[in-house]
Amino acid sequence: MIHNVEQRTDAWKRLRLGRPTASEYDKLRPPHAWVKKKEGDWLTKEGRDYLYKLVAERLMDAPTAREYVSADMREGAEHEQPASDAFEETYGCKLGTIGFADTLPDPGGPLCACCGKPLGRTGCSPDRFIVGRPAIVEIKSPRPLTHVRYLIEGPGEDYDDQCQGQMWCGGWEFCHFWSWRPERRQNGQPALPPYTLVKTRDEAAIKALQYRVERFCDRLDGTTEKVRQRGLVATLRDGELRLEEPA
Repeated sequence: MIHNVEQRTDAWKRLRLGRPTASEYDKLRPPHAWVKKKEGDWLTKEGRDYLYKLVAERLMDAPTAREYVSADMREGAEHEQPASDAFEETYGCKLGTIGFADTLPDPGGPLCACCGKPLGRTGCSPDRFIVGRPAIVEIKSPRPLTHVRYLIEGPGEDYDDQCQGQMWCGGWEFCHFWSWRPERRQNGQPALPPYTLVKTRDEAAIKALQYRVERFCDRLDGTTEKVRQRGLVATLRDGELRLEEPA
């Protein structure tokens, strides 16, 4: 389901509250030792930290405060619109925006404030979609050295889970990975050429990803209920999330 809200607004944050999103799906990859022996916890420490973050959001009914935003992340956000404009100019297409696309409807879960329908257990917020085509665009404006690495080596598998997850959540067939830098030469030409890679929907990869996400969602529900029953309260203290006994 597509929810047409503006990204980074309060309404958008409410849609994402306490739900795993595609940009974090890489955290749900099991550790190599578990893949080999099927022993121990299938979530890495990074995955468990993400789980606890979402549990805290659910119990506090609010996004976790003090989310880290690096200088590179701020620059990337500032360059998103000109990068989008450059994509349109390069490919002669029109791009549109999407607030949130979710999947795995939860009949017993909360309802969307916009449409009144049950929210999905997970979702995504693509940077853009290509109007009239079953395709989305994942926009990056990384540091110059990272951009050059993409030009020479490609992004590797770093964004596979995110791109396939977005196509799964929204039903798209293609995801254009677009990396762009704003610097220009004196003649007005780009100092660094843009990099693009088209990722095609991979049903086998999506099936494996869906299994991990559903398993994570089940654990998220169970852990949330376990903490609630214990009477612990999620609080933000000294910039860190903690689960504590109520005062």
